[in-house]
Amino acid sequence: MNCLSYALRFWNKNPLYRIYYNSDHCINIPSSVVNPFPSKEFLPIEEFGYDYFLSWYKQELIGVIDLILLDKYFNS
Repeated sequence: MNCLSYALRFWNKNPLYRIYYNSDHCINIPSSVVNPFPSKEFLPIEEFGYDYFLSWYKQELIGVIDLILLDKYFNS
């Protein structure tokens, strides 16, 4: 399981978290935390966009379950 799979599954169980990404790794941060990375080390995955992470599915880096959760995350 890669970091995006883990982050999506964690978020699905803990929807008060957001997913952040730094072009290498995904992490979950409580949404109540304001500006957790002022240096822009990690950005919300929304800044990369749905299509960026859809490519992970096309490259078989995430599975169907994760794709469903990705859709859910971007549409919540």
